[in-house]
Amino acid sequence: WLVNKSCVPLVYVSSHKHKPLCGMLGGAHPSVAGAARVDEALPKMCTHGSICVRTEHGPASSSFSIETVGASGVVECIDTQSRTLYSLRVSCYLGEGAFTRTKIVTFCPHHVMLNQMRDRTVVLHQSELETTMELRPGEEKPYFLQTPEGCKDPAKIKRRVYITLKNAADGSDLPCERSGYFFLDEAGQSVVRLRGKDGAPDVFQ
Repeated sequence: WLVNKSCVPLVYVSSHKHKPLCGMLGGAHPSVAGAARVDEALPKMCTHGSICVRTEHGPASSSFSIETVGASGVVECIDTQSRTLYSLRVSCYLGEGAFTRTKIVTFCPHHVMLNQMRDRTVVLHQSELETTMELRPGEEKPYFLQTPEGCKDPAKIKRRVYITLKNAADGSDLPCERSGYFFLDEAGQSVVRLRGKDGAPDVFQ
């Protein structure tokens, strides 16, 4: 079973002798206001135990196995129309109850942003691109990187971002500079500092 929790409509493709085996995995696009996560499962037979995924307007990802129970990893595909890099966490596990022999392959966003500050809106900026995403206090959103124009190779995209802060009550900018860069693919905790205007000491960290 293929389960799509990525918020992105996906097309999966597998080799079936000389005929491609493909189908749609529905999902609400994250740019749609108020879009709910879609959990759609479709049973499919894949003879070689591996598939690729892609968006409607992009090339296929590298192939990956859907047979190894307990395995997880990241697969990436680029939507050339929206210039978005979709990094997806893929995991395979066995079902429960009457489905203990069923392998369930789940797709979900690799990066999810959560703002745990009480009165600050976080504005996330991608390195060197004019793209932002706002997170109000307590808000959680999947995050997908944007690609430079003409880029079709995920390896060439810089995986770093920085933040600025706003007052959650009125949306006004706080009196501090932008933070330094931090990298999305580095696990663990780190400290991000935002200096005051005109070289003043750190205002937030």
